[in-house]
Amino acid sequence: MNARVEIAELPNTALASEHSVEFAGALMDEAAHERVGPLVPAMALVDLPREERSEPAVEPKKKADKAKKKDKAKLAVAADGEAAGSKTGKTKPASEFGSARGVETLFRSSYRTQLDLTALAATKANIMISLNGFILSVLTLSGPFVLVAEPMFTVPIAIFLATCLASIIFAVLAARPRLFQTRRSPEDFGSDRANLLVFEEFSSLTEEQHTAAMLDLLRDNGRIYRNMSRQIYFLGTMANRKFRMLSLSYAIFLSGLTLSTLLLLAIGFFHNTADFATLLGQVQTGRVGG
Repeated sequence: MNARVEIAELPNTALASEHSVEFAGALMDEAAHERVGPLVPAMALVDLPREERSEPAVEPKKKADKAKKKDKAKLAVAADGEAAGSKTGKTKPASEFGSARGVETLFRSSYRTQLDLTALAATKANIMISLNGFILSVLTLSGPFVLVAEPMFTVPIAIFLATCLASIIFAVLAARPRLFQTRRSPEDFGSDRANLLVFEEFSSLTEEQHTAAMLDLLRDNGRIYRNMSRQIYFLGTMANRKFRMLSLSYAIFLSGLTLSTLLLLAIGFFHNTADFATLLGQVQTGRVGG
């Protein structure tokens, strides 16, 4: 019986072994596929260019949408520019100057320099006016008494008074405001024959004319820069005139002070020498008489 059972079970065992072999082969194939499968995309990416590997793939529809958005933005910017040009009646030309920040810094520093120089000239003129005024007051009050007691000091005192007077005149001329009485028409400002930033020139306009001329000036950057440059030149020439007057005032004051001091020293020296000679002569005469 056992032999029969074993013989009878042989086909089933053989079938089971065949199924086991097929099942094991299927498992091995599936495992190999799982191992090799993830490597296939990486191996395929090796042959692709760097740009295609780094950038993810974008669908054609998304690319088309992005291109449409860019085109719409460009059209909107162009439409805004045309609308602004149609409102002002002029198209915005290409900038002929540097950056706006650089131009603004240049004009600001130039204005500050010229105004500081003008203020410095006014301060120096006030110093000379105060100093010479004080000296003139003292010499005018005490001079007669000195001249009565010592007539020899007449020349140095007169020279010092004259130089102080000349110095104070030039200092006053340096501090004096210089005005140009010129009547300008609105057409002069439109053609740049007059400067809208100088008060002597636009003071002859009415308020409405000044406002209209200013609005017309603000529409053109080139005209704005030209008017500002002309005003800086005007401030520079005014500062130059003030400093030339101050230079003359200081030079005259120093010359008069030096000359008067030398004359006083010379007179004192010769006066003392004469007194000493007189005293010496008297002593010698006394000895001879004795």
